[in-house]
Amino acid sequence: MILKKIRMHGIPGVKYKSVSKVGKKQLPVDTELVSFHAPYSTTVKGYTKEGENYSRYILSEEDGGTLVTLEAAIIPKNY
Repeated sequence: MILKKIRMHGIPGVKYKSVSKVGKKQLPVDTELVSFHAPYSTTVKGYTKEGENYSRYILSEEDGGTLVTLEAAIIPKNY
């Protein structure tokens, strides 16, 4: 349901709960939509007990195809 709202509205500041899977562990993450320029780029910020996580994807044309760029960054709480 929340993804449908994000696709329809794409409003920065929208918050939702996502789940990241690391190995067999599933980690809930409080997530906020930072920017939304569908379908070309999206940036989200996640909050965990370890700190803030930023993820961004960018789609662009290259050599007649689509280049997908994924960026991820973590800012530890103890930084």
